Amino acid sequence: MSRYNYPDKDDAITYSMINDTEYSEGYWSGSENRIIQIIKKHIHGLQGSFLDVGCGEGRMLKTFQSLFSTLEGIEPDFYRYSHCRNFVRQHTWAQKTNISNVSLDEYLPDRKFDFILSSHVLQHIPTYKVKEFVADLTALAKDKGYIAILTCHSNRESSYYYLSSRDADNNSIENEADETEFNETITKPGWLPIHFFTIDELHAVCHECGLSIVETQVFHVAKNEGLKIENVDEYINSSSELKNRYGRDIMLLLKKK
Repeated sequence: MSRYNYPDKDDAITYSMINDTEYSEGYWSGSENRIIQIIKKHIHGLQGSFLDVGCGEGRMLKTFQSLFSTLEGIEPDFYRYSHCRNFVRQHTWAQKTNISNVSLDEYLPDRKFDFILSSHVLQHIPTYKVKEFVADLTALAKDKGYIAILTCHSNRESSYYYLSSRDADNNSIENEADETEFNETITKPGWLPIHFFTIDELHAVCHECGLSIVETQVFHVAKNEGLKIENVDEYINSSSELKNRYGRDIMLLLKKK
């Protein structure tokens, strides 16, 4: 059993941030759904095994369950793991699903997986463990298997870090921090540390771990980014320059060589 406690209980900090930054009503979920459909287009037909690393309360297990014959989820936070386990039990696909209260470095399965998802986990781990985390994902994937990493995206020339929380009026607070402060806050309650990665940084780590890049898509444009156009996600993904400039989040779809 893991002893990790995720600092954003019930995603209260995250929901405050979404409320304060959402591009337009309903945009946040629609932007993510576009990314999910892109992933599904590539992995459709695998029909094998799916591993959700940092499965939270089970939302992505439900999203992808119809595509796979077996599902595994690992969640190091016991509160979120318990909610996930209870959520899964309410569905018919529970019989093909196993949930474990472990972290990635504690997880010792007896098989490898056709598809592995890690959604919004990488930005919360210490910087000195980023490459190790991606290498561990790679080791769990079958040869030619797919890995999808969703994390936070830096629209600057380099990575940066926020310490996020919320005030008494439920407004989001985001204080910029340096790398040392970020790493020191990983296990502190009340603050959610967030690492925003550049595309080049993520690509370099993935290549070093033996992964090829299938898709790179940015998403979740914030309303303070100054864009007021229709089909904004298609626009920001239409060139490498725009991908580097816009989007709070990023999805990498990867394939093990």
